[in-house]
Order: sequence, then C-alpha cells, then structure tokens
Amino acid sequence: MNFKSYPKINLMLLVSKKSKKNNLHKIVSLFFLVKDSLFDEIFIDFNTIAKNEISYYDYKNKKNLFLGDCIFIKAINLLKKNKIIEENIFFKISVKKKLPLFSGLGSGSSNAACLFLFLLKNKKIKMNKKTKKTILKISSDLMFFIKQYTCAKVFNYGEKVRKVNLKNNIKVKLFFNNIRCSSKEVFDYFDNNTLNKKNYYLNQFLYFKIIRNKNYRNDLQISAFSLYKDLFVEYEKLKKENNKEIFLSGSGGTFFLIQSD
Repeated sequence: MNFKSYPKINLMLLVSKKSKKNNLHKIVSLFFLVKDSLFDEIFIDFNTIAKNEISYYDYKNKKNLFLGDCIFIKAINLLKKNKIIEENIFFKISVKKKLPLFSGLGSGSSNAACLFLFLLKNKKIKMNKKTKKTILKISSDLMFFIKQYTCAKVFNYGEKVRKVNLKNNIKVKLFFNNIRCSSKEVFDYFDNNTLNKKNYYLNQFLYFKIIRNKNYRNDLQISAFSLYKDLFVEYEKLKKENNKEIFLSGSGGTFFLIQSD
C-alpha cells in the first residue's frame, strides 16, 4: 500500500511547564497539514518472512542504511509489547525520504502514521484506549497525522486532537535550511531558561485570543534561537528578503510564512 507522508507546521504553539508526573509538556497548538509542498513516499506491506525489512532512500533513490532511531521499529515493538498486534506480524517498509529531519515538521510522526493507517485499513488494530496510550508513547504529534485533518487544535500532551474548520483558505510557504534542531535540546532549554511559564489553563484561554486576532506565536522560538545562533541569522535574513512576518515551526528549524488567510 502506498502513502504520501505530508509535513505539518505549528501555526501557533503554547507550551506549559513539564509535568513531574510523566515528564511531558502539556501544549495547546494549531497544527496545519501542508499538502502543497514536499512529502515522503512510503510503501508498506506485510512481510512473508519472519522479520521486519525497513529501507530508507533519499530523493535521488540512493539507499540509506542508517537513519538514526527508526520510528517504525519503535512503533512495531511497542505495538507488540502491548499486545495490540500479534507477534507473528512482520512488515516490509520502503521510505523515499524527501522531508528534512530535525526540522519541526513532524516527518517521523507522519511516517509512523502511515503504519497505523495501514493496520487500520487491514483491520489489524482497533483505535481503543490502549492503542491511544501506545500512540502517545511513540510520539506526541502522531495522533494528528493519524486523524488526517488539514487543520486541528492539538492539546493536552498531544493526544487530544480537535478538527478546526478554517473560514479562509491558508497557503503557506516553507523555508528549509541545513540547521538540525534537536527537540529534546530545545525543550530542555525552555525548561531551564524560560521564566514565568504559563500554566495549561491560561494557555487554553490564550489559544482562543490568538486565533481570533491571528497573532500567531511559538513559545519555543526564543529557546531555539538561543541554542542555534545560525537559526536566528536565517530568521532575520528571511524577514528582510520577504518583508513579511516569518514563523518557526515547532522546535525548528523550518520557517514558514503565511501567504494568505
């Protein structure tokens, strides 16, 4: 089965302080699926032999044997550990990678969502409470991609996704770069250096105010700029070249501008 794995941007992202209970951050965010840009091409099928075969290729069809932590392996292992899929199920997965990694676009989660869509299509899993808990352990923005909404409010720890119907069509332009931003490092910097972090309930209130005024913001932007000086230089350059407000998606490093809304 073939899939197009699209990227997302955070039109806005509000982050609360880390929970001592589960070491996660509660967020309130507006996710937007970008379908008129790059996407990864993914093929998934059941494997006839008792092992998972996962291959990554770059945009030139050159095979990459190693791509760091493989989100497919993580997902498959957790699905089997939690007895959501049977132990004797194995996969053959091929990924033609066009989306950049460490870019704030959620490309890994978007890829993993294709596996869940494949399993749902083949009636191998049910979207019950246990499955949803497993999804959150794999990635906090995975549920958004599984839902396949164009735009959604994503909140709590990322597992709550509510479809948003935009009054006007939004078109965005993405700006890629070679600056690899670590989500963990950006969140750690945010935790250790951001004063007066807003609580989750205040962020829920601010969400509606920001949406109404279209005054989009990203709570991680300052942390990302502080960690990656070249990212701030790129931001200033893009603002000057385009004469428009430029936004950072997620923990970076992809920028975008809103062409119409």
